[in-house]
Amino acid sequence: MSLEPVQVSQQESVPLGSLIEEINDHLRYLARDLYSEYEPTRGTHPDFWVRLENWLNNLKDEGQKQVLFRLIPHLFFIGPREFESLYRSAFNHQIAMWLVDQAGVKLDNAKAQTRIAETLEKTWFCPITDSMRINGFYHLNGIEGREYRPDWRSLSRFGDRRKISEYIEKDCIERIVLLEDFVGYGGQIEKAVIFAAELVPKLPILVVPLVICPNADKLIGTLEGKYPHLKFSPSLRLPESEFVVEKAQTNEKPIFSEIRQIALSIADSMKEGLSEYELKQAEKYIPFGWHKTGALVVLYSNCPNNTLPIIFHGCKKWEPLFPRTSRS
Repeated sequence: MSLEPVQVSQQESVPLGSLIEEINDHLRYLARDLYSEYEPTRGTHPDFWVRLENWLNNLKDEGQKQVLFRLIPHLFFIGPREFESLYRSAFNHQIAMWLVDQAGVKLDNAKAQTRIAETLEKTWFCPITDSMRINGFYHLNGIEGREYRPDWRSLSRFGDRRKISEYIEKDCIERIVLLEDFVGYGGQIEKAVIFAAELVPKLPILVVPLVICPNADKLIGTLEGKYPHLKFSPSLRLPESEFVVEKAQTNEKPIFSEIRQIALSIADSMKEGLSEYELKQAEKYIPFGWHKTGALVVLYSNCPNNTLPIIFHGCKKWEPLFPRTSRS
């Protein structure tokens, strides 16, 4: 299955009825083969079609309902098979090229394969947070030899620096690869990456976000500038043109302007009925997502809070299409 967002005709010459019918045909396929994989709704939540009807009925105006419906093909839903492709792509491209540089050999060298294999054996692959399913990454890429694969967000909070350093030395680890499934702004991974970079100074570290948003570029530049032994190499960078941000972008899709207006108009009502704590959290991401990222991304494991809240946020006056499971 393609890792590209589903595209449908959006030319002004296409009658609205035909456009709606075309989207509906796409949804029949997506609901069966992709959206059904969304883990937070595989329990007691209604199926996709019920959630879709409830989501559209959040709005009374028929024109606005049609705008919401036309937004769905622009969602970038990443299912388990898509993540498996990202696991392989990251290993065969970003990580492989870094290991070649680490081995210090040219690919046409007769001993290149042996040197790269030796380099791989001394590399520790770990997740940054527990949302990155590291066992799948190991299995799909045939990586063996590491009994411990802790997430570094937990290590930075609870880990013993001395014991971790001793393990790295005892296990002859010469470099570390840190992986994360999705990076929207970067705040969630920042402390963990800094912890790793400062734990063993000069130990080469490669950070590989499988999917990354434009908002994280500033963090990448700051950390790479501060720690010369640290390198970021995202597998898939999402283009700015696929984000609905606070201010209109040049040549943005016409529907994004309509979605922006809806997001702003319902922002206050999306906060009604929340507890004091819930309201405090919601104000951090309503109406354009965490740090105003404006993403249209849904992961099969959960919906990032960098995504537009009209997709995942639930409250007294708003039924979500892909309800998010919060850590807090």
